Amino acid sequence: MSLNSSSFILENYHNLLKSIENKALKINKSPPQLLIVSKTRSIESIELLYNEGARDFGENYPSEAIPKIEYFNKKLPKNDPIRWHYIGHIQSRASKNIANFFHYIHSIDRVLVANKLNLHAKHKINALIQLNISNEQSKSGIEPSDETIEYLQSKINNFSNISIKGIMIIPAPNDIDAFSKTKKIFDRLAPVYKWDTLSMGMSHDFIEAINQGATIIRIGSLIFEPQ
Repeated sequence: MSLNSSSFILENYHNLLKSIENKALKINKSPPQLLIVSKTRSIESIELLYNEGARDFGENYPSEAIPKIEYFNKKLPKNDPIRWHYIGHIQSRASKNIANFFHYIHSIDRVLVANKLNLHAKHKINALIQLNISNEQSKSGIEPSDETIEYLQSKINNFSNISIKGIMIIPAPNDIDAFSKTKKIFDRLAPVYKWDTLSMGMSHDFIEAINQGATIIRIGSLIFEPQ
């Protein structure tokens, strides 16, 4: 990686951290956790950000992510590892690798997939239920109704290796009410299911997500060079 590339990434990263902190201070809320979306990004760029204090990285494709994870598992100290988040659609045939290599899964939307993850897991997996908040046919996620959420949550409660911590959304670009709708669902159901995590907001809309109470924001393109 060139010096210019490294400087570009680091400047973007620190500017982003300042933006997150400033927005949180302005609305008197705790800053959300920054999850760096590192899909298609190099080991060098991830290592650069790790050395600046970043610990949470998100990946979409197991075949791409696993070599990165294996590299850092060998290199990093056991007491200060990267926490790898799976943020893509879960295919059944990939469930074993996802269960074994990732610490956090953001995209649970089927009992069948949750069951396979539970059977393959060698450690406790924190997970989020993905809601299709904009009801898009092209997107994964369950219907954002209390009944549908309750059904999936109740089934997963029987799985010893998966702990549901909250919900995640990827709204349609023109769904201006998506964050507020999701926050209402979260506030209503979090006390019932002991949720503490609301994952929403990406590079183009993270400020509004923070404003609406996101606890995790997922950002990649604001940090890395254009591909």
